Amino acid sequence: MSKTQNSRETLIFGPPGCGKTYTLINIVREALRNGTPPDRIGFVSFTRKSITEARERAGAELGLTSNDTPYFRTLHSMGFLWTGMRQSDIINIYDLRQIGLEMGMIFDNREIYDEDGQIIMSTKEGNKYLTLIQRAKMRMVTLEYEFNENADYQMHWELLQKLDQVYKNYKKEFGKVDFTDMIEKMVLQGTGPNLDLLIVDEAQDLTPLQWQQVKILSKNADRIYYAGDDDQAIFRYTGVNVRYMLNICSDIEVLNQSYRVPKSVHNLSTNIAFRISRRQSKDWSPRDEEGSINFHMSFDELNLEEGSWTVMARTTKGLTRIGDELKRNGQMFLRNGRLSFNQDSLRGMQAWAALSQGRAIPTEEAIHLYSLMPKRGDKAQVKHGMAKTLETIDPSTVLSYDDLVSNHGLLCSKESSSEDAINLNEEDRIYWRSLCRRYRDGIPIQPKIKLSTIHRMKGGEDDNVLLLQDMGYLSHKSLETNPDDEHRVFYTAVTRTKQNLHILESDTNYGYPL
Repeated sequence: MSKTQNSRETLIFGPPGCGKTYTLINIVREALRNGTPPDRIGFVSFTRKSITEARERAGAELGLTSNDTPYFRTLHSMGFLWTGMRQSDIINIYDLRQIGLEMGMIFDNREIYDEDGQIIMSTKEGNKYLTLIQRAKMRMVTLEYEFNENADYQMHWELLQKLDQVYKNYKKEFGKVDFTDMIEKMVLQGTGPNLDLLIVDEAQDLTPLQWQQVKILSKNADRIYYAGDDDQAIFRYTGVNVRYMLNICSDIEVLNQSYRVPKSVHNLSTNIAFRISRRQSKDWSPRDEEGSINFHMSFDELNLEEGSWTVMARTTKGLTRIGDELKRNGQMFLRNGRLSFNQDSLRGMQAWAALSQGRAIPTEEAIHLYSLMPKRGDKAQVKHGMAKTLETIDPSTVLSYDDLVSNHGLLCSKESSSEDAINLNEEDRIYWRSLCRRYRDGIPIQPKIKLSTIHRMKGGEDDNVLLLQDMGYLSHKSLETNPDDEHRVFYTAVTRTKQNLHILESDTNYGYPL
């Protein structure tokens, strides 16, 4: 650890589970104690997860509300707030569809951005081109440079140029902005809130454009802390350059005690970290517990019944394979935070079960149930046009089966199963029956099995971790061309483990060497 007295800037390295957020909240606590108003403290990060945790901890430990801390924000949100943007200004799926019609190009018909303002990866042509446009801006490089470095062989420079111009013209004509504009406009404006203290969390994940935004935020601050872990810099594909963090200042502090990682996993993670060619050397200690590491040839060898589990994979394809196995076994799980059985269907089936058992349900639940029921053809369960009658009654009304039949066009027989009531598709019917056989005392809506890509699991932890060794062809190719990227990804993966790490060996030639 190196610590310089009276330094304006400090870089805090927080290895896995070493209490980084605890340390940062204590810095806020000390600033408040010394008389710094909370609205002159900035706490910014690339991820919403980091800011949510900081706000929750500040509320629980320091009694601060979100109104007290207006500058605890993601960098996108900071730009959005400071430049006076409105929610209606943000470009959406409809806008991309209009651009696609003009370009003769298909965009993905789903959310454009994830919760952190990153374009959701997609195989659709339009999204692939738009990703290059956004990443060039985040990296602060020319579009041609980005194209030459990251375009695949199916992409054409002339088409990228045309989309870039059409996209700019559309945004200008309709007053639209994207998440990158939120940051870029603040950088071009060159002003920010007056802060006495600035904390930049997850600094390893910032792009060059975001570092320019941080420079503006730090302009008038008396004290600046950058915090993160370069060994967990796993978002290079978004334009991140970890060298910015490593070179930001000379005053360095390393948190050196993990409260998460057991000894056996620490040994493995240290071995992986040593493979990274450009990194800050960090000595940190594991918990006293030994923990365990187990290798498995087949998923059938594993029992995920006991305790809490997280299954991690480098690719979504790997997760899908495990998800299919769990469904065949009749197990409920979360995948990237969503229930494996459609939650809307589950809610509707529960409402129907209540009605068929003679219980009344709230109007809101009846409206939801009707939204799932067929209204045309031989399988119609509600008279066509009658669903609207539910919207005209007092929302506090509770409705029985007989009420719905007499006054609201319900056709479904009371003896019908929940699956038939909402006309569940065959695949979901099979899964539902498997769930019912396994969970005779009630199907869990907070299951103890979670599936996640490694990138989405960053910042998380679990007692039992199952890591798929298979990387897929493209990631394995990256291991040859950009090995540090993949070493960081698998370092991040194994260090999510609190107790037992299970590794499912690859049955292809594309496994990460562990």
